[in-house]
Amino acid sequence: MNRSFTEETGAGIRLVRGDSPLAGVDTGEADAAVVRGDVPEGAKVRARRLSGERRVAAVARSAPLAARRVLDWAELAGHPLVVNTVTGTARPELWPPEARPQVRCTAGNVDEWVEAIAAGHGVGVAPEAVRRHAHPGVRYIRLKNAPEVPVHVVTPLDGAHPLAVRYAAAAERLLTAPGR
Repeated sequence: MNRSFTEETGAGIRLVRGDSPLAGVDTGEADAAVVRGDVPEGAKVRARRLSGERRVAAVARSAPLAARRVLDWAELAGHPLVVNTVTGTARPELWPPEARPQVRCTAGNVDEWVEAIAAGHGVGVAPEAVRRHAHPGVRYIRLKNAPEVPVHVVTPLDGAHPLAVRYAAAAERLLTAPGR
């Protein structure tokens, strides 16, 4: 999509990771962003849901769970949780009130989150895209029965660059097309 958008418009696209809930769109650091998870209430952005993404569990390779090929969402309630409080998509409230995991450790970005899991502080849950953050001490395991992570493209509500709006619309068309 990025290549076809660049060819069609002549606009360059620079991909960056933003360690903030809206990846800098709300502060003017970015013109558009793909955001995994819920868009914060009251955010002054236009959010278009593109898709849903499966979740994976992240466990320390030294943990007994690391030997498993698949975990069930409900099983995680019995394990301490490591939560990325800034851009993470998993929080105890996603589980039923009577079966919620306890937060053992928090992190402010994905790098700290991965390191805390590798150190054995608990289990993490994230969208499948987190697999890009390989770590020799962490194993990612498929989760069944987990709620999907919504994936949105966001642009500023006011004063959005016309090409950012066009990019968001193109992403929405591409990712919500029938048969996708």
